[in-house]
Amino acid sequence: MNAFPDAEQDVRDSIKRVTDSPFIKNEDSVRCFVLDVATGKLNEVR
Repeated sequence: MNAFPDAEQDVRDSIKRVTDSPFIKNEDSVRCFVLDVATGKLNEVR
C-alpha cells in the first residue's frame, strides 16, 4: 500500500520547492522525515 513509489524522492522534491521559496530565510531549519510504517522508525531525508 505504498502511496508514493519513492517516498524519499518525493520528499526531496518537496524540500527543494520549500527551500527555493524567497520566504524561507534559513534553509538549515528545514527538516523532513519519512515514516516507515512497518517499523515505526522516522528516517530523515536530506
